[in-house]
Amino acid sequence: MLVGLDTMQLQALEEALSRSLSSVERAGDFALLNWAAKCTMPAVLAVISEAGLACTGAHLYLAGVSLIELGWDISARLVTLKDRPEDIAALRGALAQHAFAQEQSVPVAIGSAGGKGTEAPPASREETPWTARNDSHEDLGRDQLQEHEEDGDSRAWAGHSHDNRVRLKLYGKSAAHTVEIGPHRRGGDFLGSHVVTFESALALPAGAYDWGRKLTFQLTPEEMPAAIAVLMNIQPSVRFEYHGKTRDKFLELRWQGSGLAVTTGQKSLFCVVPVQSSAVYYLLSLFCRAMVHGQPGVTTADVLAMVGALPGADTGSLGHKRA
Repeated sequence: MLVGLDTMQLQALEEALSRSLSSVERAGDFALLNWAAKCTMPAVLAVISEAGLACTGAHLYLAGVSLIELGWDISARLVTLKDRPEDIAALRGALAQHAFAQEQSVPVAIGSAGGKGTEAPPASREETPWTARNDSHEDLGRDQLQEHEEDGDSRAWAGHSHDNRVRLKLYGKSAAHTVEIGPHRRGGDFLGSHVVTFESALALPAGAYDWGRKLTFQLTPEEMPAAIAVLMNIQPSVRFEYHGKTRDKFLELRWQGSGLAVTTGQKSLFCVVPVQSSAVYYLLSLFCRAMVHGQPGVTTADVLAMVGALPGADTGSLGHKRA
């Protein structure tokens, strides 16, 4: 199992084991080690297989850690896994989130942005994502955003839509995202800047995507700089939570391997799309276009410089609470 973990993940396990041996363990260390041990057992992988899932021990370990962070007692959940379809769906989503290297995405560029991105260096920083709370009570879905038709599995180049909105489409094997610039109801408080909205859909067996049951997630103006910091590879990850009427929507951007995993979700629904590092250029371009909207004289270069110069940019603070 250890062969499938990167240096930082191995270090986290080693440190938890060292603390336990010295009787100075922290909260969660025992659960982490217990779960790591279980992921080496063929019987545990057999339980996963019987539920219609397939993975390696390392793959299962990383997925389980994600679910533990969400409050799961995963060992107990495995016992009743086959009888709980919602748990199977949640575990499938977590497994997909950590199968980045096995997935290939088909990104489509926006507008007239050109050039090629450069390969991002492996993150050597702390992997704990930033967490940002959305303290407003609006539903960031149908009643806040204008509805528009989606074109299913179309892979046509997508720039300006019929209503002149700038839009980017990202495709993965298990899900797809439409990413779009638009106003936020509080944008006037932030120099008129626009924000970015994600609309996500799971893949259908026929190869199209289920846009009829899409998930909508709109960032707030305060969340935009933190997202840009991750896209710039200043930080390895960020997670925005507590969106929507029931406060259960989230968006996570996380560097993994040779690219970025873009995940939206609500309860047990996970929409994970891997984006190759060369294509993150276009996603970063879209975010910067939103930030310069309504600010005459401000350029993308200015946005990048300001985000990079924010206090705490190297430690992930940027005014956001760590998970």
